[in-house]
Amino acid sequence: MKGRISTISPLRSTLGRWLLCVLILLDVGAVCWGQQRQTRGSTRGRAPRTSQLRVIQLPAPVVAGAGSIEQALSRQQNLEAPTNLRLTFSEIGQLLWAAQGVTVPQSGAAAIPDALIPMKVFVALPDGLYLYSPSVHALQQLRDGDMRAALATAVLSRPAGPVGGCQIIVAGSSADFSTRFGSRAKTAMLLLAGQMAQSIQLQAVGQDLTYLAVNNIDTLSIRRICRLDRALMPLYIAMVGYPPSRVTGTAATQIPTETTAATTTEAVTTETAAPEMPRLPSAKALIITPQREFQDEELFQTKFAFESALIQITVASSRSGRIVGSLGAVAEADLGLNDIKIEDYDAIVFIGGAGAVPYASNAQVQNLVRQAVAEKKILAASGTAALILASADVVKSARITGMPAHQQLLALAGAVYTGTAVERDGPMITSAGPLVAPQFARTIVEALAGQ
Repeated sequence: MKGRISTISPLRSTLGRWLLCVLILLDVGAVCWGQQRQTRGSTRGRAPRTSQLRVIQLPAPVVAGAGSIEQALSRQQNLEAPTNLRLTFSEIGQLLWAAQGVTVPQSGAAAIPDALIPMKVFVALPDGLYLYSPSVHALQQLRDGDMRAALATAVLSRPAGPVGGCQIIVAGSSADFSTRFGSRAKTAMLLLAGQMAQSIQLQAVGQDLTYLAVNNIDTLSIRRICRLDRALMPLYIAMVGYPPSRVTGTAATQIPTETTAATTTEAVTTETAAPEMPRLPSAKALIITPQREFQDEELFQTKFAFESALIQITVASSRSGRIVGSLGAVAEADLGLNDIKIEDYDAIVFIGGAGAVPYASNAQVQNLVRQAVAEKKILAASGTAALILASADVVKSARITGMPAHQQLLALAGAVYTGTAVERDGPMITSAGPLVAPQFARTIVEALAGQ
């Protein structure tokens, strides 16, 4: 009888773990299937519902400044990379006015309608993509969601780096110039784009901002990410933001008091510059991400924070080579799962996204998680990836967070679900998803620094 009891007990434990994995796959699979349907529908050109689109009336531009054109030209020679703090609508409006508002020709007392203006200016903000209307100096929302990281990856040809407080895209179609310029239509379009680009850059410097400008861009990638009309050719993109020297130790207060078309006033928000990132050149971090449909913001913001801290980074996935995010960003995995040696790293970080769901039932991944716990490594998981820790049976009595939809599954695994943005319980760090990716990454760096 004792022999039978000792055999049944491990069997029950094994069945319990298998049941948890099945529930995770069923629950998350349903959630992700719905998200994928929504995403696929949107990629076919379906814009947000009309009730969700915003029209933002920008503040009137300033037409007189204290600085000189010579000072602006001189300062362009030694610019810092932009930070990612959001700019105010006054600053954004001034940049767009310099790009196109000031150059819109007038017909009598009325501006030429936007539809007849041959160039288009788009701006990517944390809450979506907007089209600038120079005739009324306003922004029309076209898409929701933050696409700055995906755009930065596409134009810089590297999967990490600054994204700027806003990204300004100048696009045009040579067909719109053909009536007036004939065979010189493309040349005329490119010359106008160059003039607009120079105006943006001078205006940025004039506002004590900095920028990264790219005119040799991957046209197809930009058009796909922004879902632009096929007739439009993106010609130039600038990532504009506050220089680090301006925000270090200070607060950058964002007060977008402009009203929408429905005359509702936007809430006042404040962004405070974070303390300086610790420098850890001897630390090594392993980032494990899905082969496809990882959360772009979670991966790139984590890599950016690690690079700022001088941490040595290795990216791993199901296999080495090309990996693709949910928003279309492309990166490279250095290792496949078979090549990972947990003992070589100080921190193991799992990136979430729909593509991370199969990892929750992957025995190889579960063994890597258990090994990281056994060797007392810093173990972190963002968003959906918290389910990977749960399926590996390492979260019992641990305080963790994750996607709100996964609260019951995490609790079923024995975790104490807190629902906070980022949770740190000893060497285990979890987050609620991509919106808190910078805070998640900084918490890992602080843990590595012993803070």
